[in-house]
Amino acid sequence: MGRPQKWDYEFIAGLYNDALTENQWPTKRISELLHIQKSHAAKLVAAARRKGFLEPTTKGAVPGFTPNDRLRRVADRIGITQTELRQILIDEAQGALRVSPR
Repeated sequence: MGRPQKWDYEFIAGLYNDALTENQWPTKRISELLHIQKSHAAKLVAAARRKGFLEPTTKGAVPGFTPNDRLRRVADRIGITQTELRQILIDEAQGALRVSPR
């Protein structure tokens, strides 16, 4: 067995926030960058959170990742406004829900 490593939790928090900024899953990104198991990365994130380097969160929810954030990212990616994308989605949903007369 190797020696236990001492982790710089401020560094872990920085990696976490960078991943969020880059629209990546933070725990997955940390595991890839540090060449560790995803479960180990999750424990490091939890420890950084406990030590106050990251804000508290709800289990399974990523801070800064709301439906509006996702809508903005998709709209930016395809080069339209959020309002335009929202209207496209509404139009598609209404079209899918229309029942043709018999």
